[in-house]
Amino acid sequence: MKKFLWLVLILVVPAIARPETDAKTLEFLKKLNLFYYCLQREGLKNFSCDATMVLTPAFKNNAEVKKHGEAWLAAMGNLRYKISLSNEGLVSVDSTIPASTGDPKTDQSILNSTQSFQTAAKEMVTLWEDAVVKPLHDDKDFASDCKIQNTADGFTVVIDRKDGPVTEFYDKKAQLLGGVGTMGKVTTKSQVQLTSNPKGSVISGLKTEMGSSSYQIKIKYQGVKGFLLPQEMEFEVMTPALSSSLDLVWDLSNYVINQ
Repeated sequence: MKKFLWLVLILVVPAIARPETDAKTLEFLKKLNLFYYCLQREGLKNFSCDATMVLTPAFKNNAEVKKHGEAWLAAMGNLRYKISLSNEGLVSVDSTIPASTGDPKTDQSILNSTQSFQTAAKEMVTLWEDAVVKPLHDDKDFASDCKIQNTADGFTVVIDRKDGPVTEFYDKKAQLLGGVGTMGKVTTKSQVQLTSNPKGSVISGLKTEMGSSSYQIKIKYQGVKGFLLPQEMEFEVMTPALSSSLDLVWDLSNYVINQ
């Protein structure tokens, strides 16, 4: 099946992207989507699950983490999140507030960190949702000015979005390698890691550089009622405000699907 799709893909790729090739470009992007696992295409409409923070050695030994003390660290180990994806494709992350330690300063620090990690979890799941739940390219991309260009090593897809152009790089087997884009005046560069699956390649890693900051996402999957869903999500971030990278890991379980 994939060999057939690849042959079709070769036939529809435009050699030079020009305005009059828009119809062929759209056809090409829709064919390209079929090379990638898409939960919407598999029938996923919504889900919710539990998420627990994992206090890895890297997290415990982080210089910034050590500043907070043992009571703060214990509270982080007791954090529980509920992650949900609605029918409309909206990601929400709710968290429980750990019990008071009896020290107002420590409690405030725990509350601030809980909210920060909640925001990080939402951003991470949203990035994953945009890449794996939705098609690789959707109507929003199709509404933009998309161009395809052959290269010596494969091809590129350039999407002229309102917030700046994005260039995606693919090899000759239509495997996504990474991309370059802009957010305001900041250039972003990303590298993608893929995992093979009979129903299409699955994005299992993303490393992005944004100016002086960077982040990396790693995803381990599990089968849940016929769907491939995250079992573990790791979010490593480095910003000028941090003395060393902060590595956050969540275990995801107890999925409720299409309710």
